[in-house]
Order: sequence, then C-alpha cells, then structure tokens
Amino acid sequence: MSWDRTAMLQEMELLKGMVLNNVRLLASHNRKDPYYAELLRLADQPYFFETYQVIVWAGLRLQPKRILEIGTRNGGSLVQLLSAYHRFDGISVVCCDLWREIGSPRAVRANLKLMAIPDSLVEFVSGDSTQTVPAWRRQHPQAQFDYVLVDGGHDVPTAGRDLANVADLVAPGGILIFDDIGPESYRLLPVWREFQAQHAGEFEWFEKQWRKGVAWAIRSAASASGA
Repeated sequence: MSWDRTAMLQEMELLKGMVLNNVRLLASHNRKDPYYAELLRLADQPYFFETYQVIVWAGLRLQPKRILEIGTRNGGSLVQLLSAYHRFDGISVVCCDLWREIGSPRAVRANLKLMAIPDSLVEFVSGDSTQTVPAWRRQHPQAQFDYVLVDGGHDVPTAGRDLANVADLVAPGGILIFDDIGPESYRLLPVWREFQAQHAGEFEWFEKQWRKGVAWAIRSAASASGA
C-alpha cells in the first residue's frame, strides 16, 4: 500500500481536538509535567501539529497490536495511542525508560487507568534503552512490533543507537515514529536522515517540520530489514 502524504497530513490535522481533549485530562492529573500545559497554550494558534497527532492517527488507521515505546515518561504518548481503541483484545505494550525525568511505571499505570485503559497490557523495561532493548530482543528473538516510538535519549549517539536497535523490529505494515527533529527542539533531523539512508527502500518516509518536528516511516508490507 502506498500512502498519500497530503491526505495523511489532512487526517492528522483533524485530530487536533481529540489530542487536546486527552491533553486536558492528563494535565489535570500531571501538574508537574510542563509539556501538557505547553500544548494547551498552543491550542488557539492558527496552526497546530504535534507528534501526538501522528500517534493518534496510527492508532485509528493502523490499529497496532504489538507496541514498543522507547521513552514513555508518564505515559502521555501511550494514552494518546490507545485512546483510539474501543477494545484491547490482543494488545501488548513494551515500555522502555530510565525514569529519570518526569514519570515512572506507577505514573503510567495511573494515567492509563484515568483514561479507562487497562494497565495490564504493559510490560515495563527499566534502564538505558541502548542496552535494555538489545537485551530484550535476545530474550524474544522472534519479536516484531506494529508500532514503535523512539523518544528516548535526545543526544545524537543515543538517538542513533535507539533507531538502529529497532529497525528490524518494525513489522511489515508497521509504523516507526521519531520526534524532536526540528530546530525548536533537539535538532535530530540528521540522525533521521542517516537512518533513512541506511533503510531507504524498506519504508515509506514522512516528516512534518512544525515546532519540535516529527518524522515517521511505514514499513513496506513486502519489506524485511536486510532483504
């Protein structure tokens, strides 16, 4: 399947209201996290496009069942994704984080419960993702995921290693999301470009440069890494 970029972005833009409604609920229960308040301050701008819109779109259009997050914090991105579901049969989630900033497994569970999403779906993997993800893979050599979010360490070496570690974990038809590529954030676009050059024929590639910037790629249904 080939995706129409213009139609895709239009669909994502229409998800602003759903995203911000989730943010309002999260903000009221996570007052120490400035990100939610930041998004609400942007709500009345003439244009609004955030990573959360890509995430919700993935939930609505792709309905991924096998989910991997690197960089979960307090679960805001996971809440956005799973808010697109009306049933949770067969859903499994692996969340990897150091939990050094805002967030913890306990906070993730609380935010999932706030949104009536079962927290039993989630396996938590604590530690440095550049080490824990390869270790998890060795324990689950056949694992693949329909959805992978890479939002862990934002220095260039860590972000590059995280992308490299998940490249062949993305299942055919699955989506990989990578944010903070823009000049108002961590300027990780060169990391994405290097990854894109290494895997050019395996995915369809998309990005949106607005504010912090976000990139995503959907693996070809006929593709497998290294094929």
